Amino acid sequence: MIQNKKYYYDINDLLNSTQSSQTDLHIDLRSSSIGSEGGASLNSCLTNFTNLLNLKIYLYYNSLGSKGAEQIGSALLNFSKLQTLILQLRDNPFSDTSAADLANSLESCNELRNLILNLDYNQAGMLFAQSIGNALEKCSNLCTLDLSLQ
Repeated sequence: MIQNKKYYYDINDLLNSTQSSQTDLHIDLRSSSIGSEGGASLNSCLTNFTNLLNLKIYLYYNSLGSKGAEQIGSALLNFSKLQTLILQLRDNPFSDTSAADLANSLESCNELRNLILNLDYNQAGMLFAQSIGNALEKCSNLCTLDLSLQ
């Protein structure tokens, strides 16, 4: 299968995209101030990309908040074929419960082999740690894990 790669550096470009057949999607919205509304928009966009094998999302410094983090987690529920996920959510304060919901959504990524998850400088605590442990236990194909929770 030929991988179709697409790169987005602006949320409006992603929102206006009519291409949904990509298998490799790279979204880099660092410091874009998208907030929780942007998280919801990202969720609705990502549901169109049903063939994804590789997903890279960079959302450093976006003030996603709890609602935005929950929306990102909801989007992940649609990716049962996903093999590689890089999710960089550093410096986006959200609650421990939202982080736990995000972790639980990983269970639906049945084919996940490579995971890089960066939640540095958020408010994720013990509930998240327990949830990520439980979720990753069910990811039986996982070969590579890079988890950052500073």
